[in-house]
Amino acid sequence: MAKTEPKDLMFGFSRPVVELTRLINPELTRNEMATFLYEAWRLGLDPASGKQIYAVIYNRNDAQKRKMSVQIAIDGKRAIAAATGEYDGSDEIEFGPEVDSDGVKHPEWARARVWRKGCAHPFVATVRWSERRKLDRYSNAVPKPLTEFWHDQPYAMLGKCAESAALGKCFPLQMRGHELDREERDEDPGHDEAPIAEARVVDFPAPSPSTSPGTPPVPVAKPASEDPKWVVTSIRDVMEDPAVRDTPDVNTKAHDLLNTRLDAMGLKSVWDAKAEHIPALKALLEDLRRVASGK
Repeated sequence: MAKTEPKDLMFGFSRPVVELTRLINPELTRNEMATFLYEAWRLGLDPASGKQIYAVIYNRNDAQKRKMSVQIAIDGKRAIAAATGEYDGSDEIEFGPEVDSDGVKHPEWARARVWRKGCAHPFVATVRWSERRKLDRYSNAVPKPLTEFWHDQPYAMLGKCAESAALGKCFPLQMRGHELDREERDEDPGHDEAPIAEARVVDFPAPSPSTSPGTPPVPVAKPASEDPKWVVTSIRDVMEDPAVRDTPDVNTKAHDLLNTRLDAMGLKSVWDAKAEHIPALKALLEDLRRVASGK
């Protein structure tokens, strides 16, 4: 007798996995969640691991421009490559001469070689520090400092970028249509990308605490607006809006307001914000929106 898929599965994922994915991505709409789960299923990755694949929202405050993009982390790319059965390992990352800039000693470049069974030569990718390193664009410091990961782990971050690029060359069909990995973006989606094709609406209920005896309750996620990262990301979206970014007078006014409020909060960057800064950040967000609208 043919097997039937249990009703509590979605794209092959069990209900607990779907619920956990919803809890760690509370900002996703039903369509975005369905698309994200489908992409994870298609690629054979775990959407709830927090290490293989990510959903990133652009222009989250503008319904007309809102887009979701899927990013594959380096761990996800390694898993995809291994699943093909053709991945034949990689060589040790090769680094260029060490130089001192951006306030840290780092390699000038990094080179990765990835092997595929049946191919006589490796797939090679070289990335340069000047093109890949990420600066904290929202810091008050001049010049802008590196983001935390790139400051603390310069060799590891540039090496991951090189390996990611080499894996993409080695397995282009399996990794097509996706952004650079999370390490390369450094959690900074401050750029515009084409949207992923919208999935059909999949109507499934929001997770609720379990009442079954002996089963631990499913935790309920707090509202996204109470998460400092959500507020900070919203502030970034306003600062990246063309009405602010491309209008000199408005851009200056917005940055002056941002810097003044950060000084008042004792922060060097919005990314340093904690839970106690949420009320002040929300007030800043509303004032920046007024500046962007010309009020």
